[in-house]
Amino acid sequence: MSGWQFSAELGGHGGRAVLAHRRWRFERATEIVSDRLVTNNTDKVAEFTGAVKATQGNFSIATDTLIIHYEGDLINPPKDKSAKSQVTKMVAIGRVHIVSDQYIADSNRAEYDPATDVLTLIGENSRVTSGQNSITGSKIILNRRDGKSFAESSGSSRVKAVLHQGPKEGEGPKADTPAEKKQ
Repeated sequence: MSGWQFSAELGGHGGRAVLAHRRWRFERATEIVSDRLVTNNTDKVAEFTGAVKATQGNFSIATDTLIIHYEGDLINPPKDKSAKSQVTKMVAIGRVHIVSDQYIADSNRAEYDPATDVLTLIGENSRVTSGQNSITGSKIILNRRDGKSFAESSGSSRVKAVLHQGPKEGEGPKADTPAEKKQ
């Protein structure tokens, strides 16, 4: 079971929520800001809509809609405990833009499974960029735990990878060869 915890403050306009990981304690809480927050404790879903931005440290996600699936009782927690529950899945829909220390990702849809630490980008021209390197495809799966990735294409487009090789350790920038100068 993952260590993600979710708590929400339900206000008049919009909502604010904090998503935290046990091992990161409160200094690593995630703040989610949106135009609207609707929770359904029966179905165990919290849906943030309208200019959603979720931030945790150097990681942020901006999207039209963010849906959080959870376990536990968010609306009516026991009186002696805080309103926390276990996050089981996060789904971002519409103009998804993710920024982290390692990469920038853009997609129509993103799904995150905290138990496996797998992020899946879905939609034509989904793209992950790290430095000058990038991968584009209709579906990209990033296993954040083991650093592996997978990309696939749809019938209308192919997977595209742009990879730049840096200088070898101890070498400076590569000088242009005569053939490169003529081009």
